[in-house]
Amino acid sequence: MSALVILGSGFDIDLGLKNSCADYAKDYRCPIVGNETWSAFENKLREEVIRWYNNGRNEEKAKMLNLLWRDYVKNISWFFTDKSDDFFEKKNKKGRKIRKVQTSCAYWFLKQIKANCKSKIYTFNYTNPFEYVDLPQLKDFIHIHGKHYKDTFEKALMVMSQGPNIIFGIDECIPQDGINNPSIHPLVKKYHPQYKKTDIIADLLNAENVIFYGFSMGTIDYGYFEEFFNAICNGTTSCKKIYFVTYNKNGFKEFRKNLCANNQNVDEVLQQVSIIPIYTRKGFKNRDFRLMLRRL
Repeated sequence: MSALVILGSGFDIDLGLKNSCADYAKDYRCPIVGNETWSAFENKLREEVIRWYNNGRNEEKAKMLNLLWRDYVKNISWFFTDKSDDFFEKKNKKGRKIRKVQTSCAYWFLKQIKANCKSKIYTFNYTNPFEYVDLPQLKDFIHIHGKHYKDTFEKALMVMSQGPNIIFGIDECIPQDGINNPSIHPLVKKYHPQYKKTDIIADLLNAENVIFYGFSMGTIDYGYFEEFFNAICNGTTSCKKIYFVTYNKNGFKEFRKNLCANNQNVDEVLQQVSIIPIYTRKGFKNRDFRLMLRRL
């Protein structure tokens, strides 16, 4: 394997898809509790589940969280479908969209993925980016939490069938006695009927070059990679270089800040591996980005 690639939501945003948390927050389907819009729904849900567990595990509260989660799963499928329809409409109507897409770093990244590419690519996104570009998909991506397919049928039928394929929810952030609650149990991604365990941790520990594209490494993200970063500090991983692809320097600062917030010693990580920040704001012609592509 030349490199292990892990795609986050920033990859879709760089490609031009308007399906970020900020976009969802503006949408009428974003759930509202009290006066608060739950734009980063999974983060908020996680906080509320922890609060529920620590404050007596009220059964009515658990049922309320379950209902919110069910509404979210239903609404987010409609949201993704509308956004994909909007993307194609703009792209085909004026032609501007496709020019913007073809100058993005994400597009050139996809262009580099050939059939004989030895890199393994995991994605935490629900979209298949090749459905939005004029490039053939020569290599399958491994979707950690399921996949939303471009709407090719009658919208109501297609969206209704999408929900069960997409895994929304939280990690195991509370003890098992709380997870066993019938209202809370479905919220944990690991117990979703479509969830499939992958080799992502083993691959991370064995890869010399790791590419994180579009991650903030916040609480939800970090939970998946804690073992990897701990292994780096302990010298028990093969990793030599981490390419961290983000929009600008603020994104890289946020990454470092989030690692520290999760009690990870950044200086200790840097003693073991090189972390190379790559900024998509500089465009696909910048030297660092092109050097990274050679690792694929």
